[in-house]
Amino acid sequence: NDPQCSFCGETSSCGYRTSDSACVSVVRSSATCAIITPNGPSNQNVPAGPPPSSDSAGLIAGIVVAIVALVAIVVLFIVLFIRRRRAGRKSKPVPLTEVEMEKIAFHGAVRSRRLTRQDQPRVGQLGVLEGLLTDDNMAIPVVLFNITPYNEIDRTAQSLVYIFEGNRHALPLIFRMIDIEVAGTTQSGTLFRLNSAASKMLTAYSSMIGLKYVFDTLSVEMHDLLVGTAGGEITAEVDPTKVNPNDDNVDLSVNKYELMLHAQKILSAILRSIDKVPPPMRQICQHLRDEVEPRFPDAVHTCVGGFFFLRFWNVIILSPENYGLAKSPPSQASRRVLVLITKILQNLANNVVFGEKEQFMVQPNDF
Repeated sequence: NDPQCSFCGETSSCGYRTSDSACVSVVRSSATCAIITPNGPSNQNVPAGPPPSSDSAGLIAGIVVAIVALVAIVVLFIVLFIRRRRAGRKSKPVPLTEVEMEKIAFHGAVRSRRLTRQDQPRVGQLGVLEGLLTDDNMAIPVVLFNITPYNEIDRTAQSLVYIFEGNRHALPLIFRMIDIEVAGTTQSGTLFRLNSAASKMLTAYSSMIGLKYVFDTLSVEMHDLLVGTAGGEITAEVDPTKVNPNDDNVDLSVNKYELMLHAQKILSAILRSIDKVPPPMRQICQHLRDEVEPRFPDAVHTCVGGFFFLRFWNVIILSPENYGLAKSPPSQASRRVLVLITKILQNLANNVVFGEKEQFMVQPNDF
C-alpha cells in the first residue's frame, strides 16, 4: 500500500501494487486498469482496485445526508404552507355588520330614514293601532291568526313579533300563543309540529333576538362545512340511490362517519354555547316546560327540544344564507349534507332512532 511504486517510482492513484516488478494505477473511467511496468503502461482487464479511502467515503456520505436533509426541509415547508393556507381559508367566516344583522333579523325591513314632524300624524295613527294590538288580553292577535290564510302566516307572525317586541310585549304574546296551543292539543306528538301561530312566532322571535348568538356559535363550523362540501373535500351522502354505483371512490360506510363527524362538530358547538343562549329564549324554554308538564309529563324534553332544534337551530342550519352564516345559497351538495345533519339533530332531540321510513338513515343511529 505504498503511495509510490518501489520499482518504477510512479505514484499510483490508489496506492495498490501487485508485485515488485509491476504497479497498478486504477483508471476509474472503465473496468480496465492501467498496469505500469518497466516497459511502459499497458491496458489489461484486471479486477478493479480497492474501494475509496475512508476520507472519500465520508465526503460522499456527507453529501448524500445533506441532499436528503435539504429535500426534507423543502417538503416540510410545503406541508406547512398548505396547512396554513387551508387553515386561513377555513377559519375566516365573514363577520356581520350591524346593518346586515338588522336586515337579516327584520327580513330586509330596515329603517331607511329618521322620522320627522311630517310623519307625526301617521305615527300617531299607527300608535293607536299598536295600542289595540298590544292590549294585555291579546285578543286581536289571536283572532288575526285564526283568519289569516296559510300563505300569510309567516309574514303575519313576523310582523306581530316585531311590533310587540318594539313595545316590550313579545314574550307575553308568545306565552299566550303557547298556552292556547297546549290547551287545544290532545296528543303530545302534535305539539308545535304544525304550522301554528305559536310555532311560527317561536321561529320568528328566536331568530330575531338570537342572531348574534347564532353567528358566535356556528359561524366557523358552518363556514368549514360549506367550503368543504362545495369543493368536494367532504362527501357525506348515505343514501345509495343518490350516488353513482359505478364510482369506485364512493364508500357509503366512510360517508356515514363523515356525516356523523360534522353532526358532532355542530352539536358540540351548540352544547358549548348553552351559557350564551339569550335570556328570552331561556324564558321560552321554561314556559314550555311549565305548560306542557302538567298535561304531557313525558313530552317535556321533546317539546323543549322541538323548539330549540326544530324551530330554531335546524331552520338556521338549513338556510344559512338567510341568517348571515353564508353570503350566498349553498351548493346542492352542501345543502344535502345540511339536510342530513338536521335529520340527525332532530331525531336526537326527539329521543328516537331512524327506522323503516328512511332506511338509509339507519346507519347514523350509532350517533
